[in-house]
Amino acid sequence: MLLSEQLVGSTRSSQQELWGQGMDTLVAERLLISAETPVGEPRRRVRWVAVIIVAVVGALFVLSVTALINQQVSERRQFNSAEHALGVIRSANGSATHDAAVLRQVITKLKTQVRTDSVSLQQDEAQLSAVQAALTFTQADVSQQTTRLAALHVCMGGVQQALNALALADPSSARFDLGAVSSSCASALGG
Repeated sequence: MLLSEQLVGSTRSSQQELWGQGMDTLVAERLLISAETPVGEPRRRVRWVAVIIVAVVGALFVLSVTALINQQVSERRQFNSAEHALGVIRSANGSATHDAAVLRQVITKLKTQVRTDSVSLQQDEAQLSAVQAALTFTQADVSQQTTRLAALHVCMGGVQQALNALALADPSSARFDLGAVSSSCASALGG
């Protein structure tokens, strides 16, 4: 029999003798448990339990810090990605703004050119109308000149025949030839 078993056995019997009557059972059980375990063992258990608790709390702390760091890294990556996308959008917006400004300038120049061309077109239309009127007048004049020229040819033909008749000493034929072309000669002279 071990020394601890002897102590437990003697402690039980002495406790039962001392507190047997009217003793609270809970207190008796505690005394029994403390009597059964060696004196240094509860301190070791407490130390191990404390070490285990500290280790578990430390592990939980390390896990929490690691999760927090991972979350921060992930958020930083998302932020960097969003910041990069925003930079790309700003760059595209800057290009679009520049392009819009260039287009506005081009449109302004085109409007000015259209106004200038409209004025020039109106001037050209006025000149064209004047030229068309002059052409109509010229065409009428050419037609009149053509008619006079034809009458002049007829008149000259009649005068030629009258001259030939006079050369042959036939004045009556000469008068007849001149009388036949007298209206043509009057038309050729503008009368």
